[in-house]
Amino acid sequence: MGVITMENKMFCYQCQETAGCKGCTQIGVCGKLPDVANMQDLLVYVTKGLSEVATALRAEGKSVPREIGALVTYNLFVTITNANFDKEAIIRDVETTLEEKAKFLAQLSNKEGLTDAANWDGNMDEYEAKAKTVGVLAEQNEDIRSLKELITYGLKGLAAYEHHANMVGRYNDATNEFVQSALADTLKEKSVDELIALTLETGKYGVDAMADLDAGNTGKYGNPELTKVNIGVGNKPGILISGHDLNDLEQLLNQTKGTGVDVYTHSEMLPAHYYPKFKEYDNLVGNYGNAWWQQKEEFESFNGPILFTSNCIVPPRANASYKDRIYITGACGLEGAHYIPERKDGKPKDFSALIAHAKQPDRDPDPRGRITYDEFDALYKALKEEEKPPKNDRMPPYFKEFFKLYLEAQGKENKQEIPWEDRLAALYYAYAMKNANKFVSDWFCLNLNINNMLTAITCRKHGFDKAGYIVGDN
Repeated sequence: MGVITMENKMFCYQCQETAGCKGCTQIGVCGKLPDVANMQDLLVYVTKGLSEVATALRAEGKSVPREIGALVTYNLFVTITNANFDKEAIIRDVETTLEEKAKFLAQLSNKEGLTDAANWDGNMDEYEAKAKTVGVLAEQNEDIRSLKELITYGLKGLAAYEHHANMVGRYNDATNEFVQSALADTLKEKSVDELIALTLETGKYGVDAMADLDAGNTGKYGNPELTKVNIGVGNKPGILISGHDLNDLEQLLNQTKGTGVDVYTHSEMLPAHYYPKFKEYDNLVGNYGNAWWQQKEEFESFNGPILFTSNCIVPPRANASYKDRIYITGACGLEGAHYIPERKDGKPKDFSALIAHAKQPDRDPDPRGRITYDEFDALYKALKEEEKPPKNDRMPPYFKEFFKLYLEAQGKENKQEIPWEDRLAALYYAYAMKNANKFVSDWFCLNLNINNMLTAITCRKHGFDKAGYIVGDN
């Protein structure tokens, strides 16, 4: 059996960011620490055990409540990338899962042939040691391991869709039964052909789960439509909400209505603006920021609390100014963050603490990231007069270079001149590709190359000279 060693403190290769395209063994590229990674492995393991027991119960003709399906999908959601970094919260999930499994195991008439995952009922002081023996590397055969992990990751994605569908009132019993059956199958001896077939079936149910979520969202919020979204910020207190849970957004908007607190979406929550229902809320004022991975910089300049509703968390730096402003809910976990739990009585979550935080009057606006017209004008005039530009750490370096090129081109005639917006884009990409984070720099390089290839194809199709449209030197 594969065991996590001192050399490899963890092993995770479930996302495209994984170290060296092979696996994170010391710390996750996502920021996940080894003890968190190992505890997530244990949570997956005990969830598979619960699923095996539930599947066996159904085979005996006994009923399994929907709550077990919800627990299984929730547990899988907890373990996807960028969702939960809180070891203690994951330990509580392991405990809950073992408790539920014990109840149903007692109802099972025939326990023969059950795997260790179904039978194991360790104490908390055994969790650490057990976790190191049940992770990805526990399967020795690389081909079998790869297929079983592919199925598991497919089920995790499916579970995320199903969990969000549950939040808007959609339940698919057939999908939940398949998830549990498939998880149980990954514990058993299976041939490559059997696992390939199960992989394809997982994909089929994944599409079904996406359809369930789409039906739930459109049934409740309307069909998405082309929408112009404000990307500015106002002067009122504000809350930034990120993730994918539209039900959380709806509850937050209802509770902030008339309070003087505005709500801004971030990153994955941007598509909420496209649903007609959310256009009815004048307190949903716009979208703040860019992609999820830029949050360490962008959240510093957002003057208000931030709510994570699903997998979009980047652990903040130790000295981050916004650490005390982070709120989490649902499957999210981050040590030290404010947690907003589900209401046991089925009523909406209580966001009052979050709203009160946003209304605190002693928070001065953070000027970083806000470049005024006067600052641009001062830079432009200094460069035009060939004077030393005023010091401004908020001004991106490529803007200075762009102004220089613009001034140098004044009065010159060049019919083949590259459009100024493309020149600015080229400088932006060049700046981004120098990022110290290799993943970020490589991503921008790939993005630029793809855009240039598509541009070149379009130019060839219409007989244009691609030299006037290609961005950068790639």
